[in-house]
Amino acid sequence: MEKGILQTLSGELVKMELINDIAEEIVQHIKSRLPEEVRTYDTAKYILEISNKKIEGSKMSYKE
Repeated sequence: MEKGILQTLSGELVKMELINDIAEEIVQHIKSRLPEEVRTYDTAKYILEISNKKIEGSKMSYKE
């Protein structure tokens, strides 16, 4: 597999550059929703950790 490419559990290939761009956009969006005094990467990270727990607990469906 080519460097800079991620293979998902279901086999799709995605460029890491795209994933990194999306991740940065998500962090910036989270920070934009927070009050200025708590607008930090640490707070965004905490929100993402909580989101991850909620995702893991939910039922996911995949297209075949």
